Amino acid sequence: MVRHFACGLLALVIVGPASADTEELTAGVQRLGTAGDRYLEVQMRGGWQAVPPGPSLHPGERNPAVPMIRARLTATGDLLATGTALPPIDPEVYDDGLVAAVRAFQSRHGLVQDGVVGTGTRAAMNVPVADRIAQLELNRDRVEHEPHPAGRHIRVNIPGYRLELLNDDTPVLDMPVVVGRRDRSTPLIESAITWMVFNPSWTVPTKLAYEDLLPKMRRDPTYFSRSGIQVYDSWHAGAGRVDPGWIDWTAVGPAVRHLKLRQAPGPGNPLGRVKFHMDNPHDIYLHDTNHRELMAKDRRALSSGCIRVGDAEGLARELLRDDPRWPPERITKVLNGRQTIQVTLAVPVPVRLVYQTAWVDAQETVHFREDIYGVDRRQAAELSAARRRAEVLGGDTAPVVSPPAP
Repeated sequence: MVRHFACGLLALVIVGPASADTEELTAGVQRLGTAGDRYLEVQMRGGWQAVPPGPSLHPGERNPAVPMIRARLTATGDLLATGTALPPIDPEVYDDGLVAAVRAFQSRHGLVQDGVVGTGTRAAMNVPVADRIAQLELNRDRVEHEPHPAGRHIRVNIPGYRLELLNDDTPVLDMPVVVGRRDRSTPLIESAITWMVFNPSWTVPTKLAYEDLLPKMRRDPTYFSRSGIQVYDSWHAGAGRVDPGWIDWTAVGPAVRHLKLRQAPGPGNPLGRVKFHMDNPHDIYLHDTNHRELMAKDRRALSSGCIRVGDAEGLARELLRDDPRWPPERITKVLNGRQTIQVTLAVPVPVRLVYQTAWVDAQETVHFREDIYGVDRRQAAELSAARRRAEVLGGDTAPVVSPPAP
């Protein structure tokens, strides 16, 4: 199969085996292709001008940048989509109609929908149209190669900070998530949830014990006792508990990795009330959180790699919905206590962690997200290098280029 992409200034030829669904492209692939065509038309009309820097613009204020913001949102249809394309009474006043268009723009770029044109909103508006076209094409290629499992499965879009539980292609649940920080990125993996734990304890990974908890203990010698963290003298079975007050934490250093730290279930436990286990070599899993306020942030690359789930209880109830052993009232009773209970799912639920920075929803709204791990940037560089090699060789066929993992 050969596909020719026009990615703004980057023309791509990708050669690869035909997949089972190439004759009838998925709706997601088709919508991304259509969006790319629309943005190419915008590019041929001259694209859009950058909105100049300045102080945050609030509703009702007057500012000479307002006409440029209006033109920018007209170029991508945000103004027309909100039904507010009528000429303004005063072109430099940030009026209600333009505020509605800014909120729509913020929504589809994953920004807080406050209607304030601040640094983040300006930066999203000023991404060149050629970059958006390339972003759409890169993501179109990823989605086209993405398998589409039948039945019940979970899809987590890392840069979109969203989890979907689907039945075939029909969404059943949709919720925000927190993913790994740039320096502790969440890997792109495929696995399955085979069991979950209600009221889990947390055994601290050695890396986090050294990098995160040891500095806290040095600052506050009561931190472990206040947080319910138990200290064991080794990782061996039958290891003895140690009073953290007996240890000179200022002198421990890397040797803390030899101590097992475990936090009991409770309101301070970072795993929250439910942990969803899935086998993988990275020890990555889904779990609840004791900091649900983080779900309201627009940028949620904040964890150490695991995925914090916005509605862990709702996900657990849905996964156990057809299990007669776990009626809703039993789940409620268990969650209201602190007893740790492991539950094996009757049927494992597949999980895919994907990286999609652009997509088009069923309402034909184009969404963009930040390339938090630099995957788009690396893939674009790889494709550009492949194109240059093909030109040097003088052939018509470019090498196969696979989307990289972060």
